[in-house]
Amino acid sequence: MIGSCDEVDPSSGVPTCSTCGYRTDPDFTNPGFRLRRRRLDLSCCYDGAVIVSDRFRALHASLGGRNLRFVDLPKAPGFYHLTCITPVALDYAAMGTQCLRLCAGCGRHLDVVGCGTIVLARDAALADHELAFSDRYFGSHNEAIPLLICGERLAKALADAGVAGIDTCEPVMRQDAVGTLEGLESP
Repeated sequence: MIGSCDEVDPSSGVPTCSTCGYRTDPDFTNPGFRLRRRRLDLSCCYDGAVIVSDRFRALHASLGGRNLRFVDLPKAPGFYHLTCITPVALDYAAMGTQCLRLCAGCGRHLDVVGCGTIVLARDAALADHELAFSDRYFGSHNEAIPLLICGERLAKALADAGVAGIDTCEPVMRQDAVGTLEGLESP
């Protein structure tokens, strides 16, 4: 979308931090982006951009989903850059996640690594028909991507429809259920 995982293409127009070079707008959509492989309904570029098909969009809408924005890709009709309106906060300590190398310029961690079972923060919720991004991107520098957190009903609908590009949906645990067998329930 904006270059490779190692460096940003200045011609993409994405805003970057002058200190670390990291993109400062993770929702930036490059209008010149060309999608090479069009067989997947959900995929992720090396630089963290999530791309979805009309098929995914229609399924999400049929369930009443409202937490995603589908940004048109002018050079890839029928596909969209997916962004999340309200990311979900996770309990990074309970998950064993390390947030390393804090940039003094933009305030982002350049490395976010380690994730066992996904654990929602104490006050976080995810409706069973929604998809959300984690509030932090995992990985290093411009290769960082959000965790995609899927509600149970949407996960079942995606599996039943045979949506290509999704292998599995991670189980999500409430923060107060850590150490028990209790999973996330819809609010």
